[in-house]
Amino acid sequence: MQAEMIKPDVSEVYIARCYKKLKEMDAPLDGWHCNGVTDLADEEDVECIAYATCELCGCSQVRYVHHMEHEAFDGKLDVGCICAGVMEGDIIKAKERERLIENRYWRKQTFIHKGWTRNGQMYVRHYHYQIYRIYMADSEPPHYGVDYKGKCRWICQGKPMYSFAQAAAALFHTIDPPVEV
Repeated sequence: MQAEMIKPDVSEVYIARCYKKLKEMDAPLDGWHCNGVTDLADEEDVECIAYATCELCGCSQVRYVHHMEHEAFDGKLDVGCICAGVMEGDIIKAKERERLIENRYWRKQTFIHKGWTRNGQMYVRHYHYQIYRIYMADSEPPHYGVDYKGKCRWICQGKPMYSFAQAAAALFHTIDPPVEV
């Protein structure tokens, strides 16, 4: 008795539509690789993010944008998860990549919004057996600084941090960097 292969829940019609669009673009049908995934909610409030449109199927509700490249195609295509899986020939791999990105998003939300205690002008949190601190300067507007490896930093990516959430997100980014694909 042969074991049945587990097949992702994607219709043959959908896959055929992806291939048809690739043919129309004079693009290769296989051999694509993902050069990164962008979570459009990573820096935004999840309720008001601007979703992207998949350049292959036209879906206008793409939150996780997979950047697909091929050596025989000039440029890249920004697509959704299923189209990325069709292009690289492995839908399960594309879904796993997206799952890792989504899990990081929820870790970040938990880090920012839970577990902090305030002590005067300082917030303290224990995370993965480490102690992290965020300081609030007594200024107008208030500036925030993060204590990372014993040094307080008041600027993130060349800009001052004006909110607790900005400071906590900057700190999270240093201790849990974005997922590489």
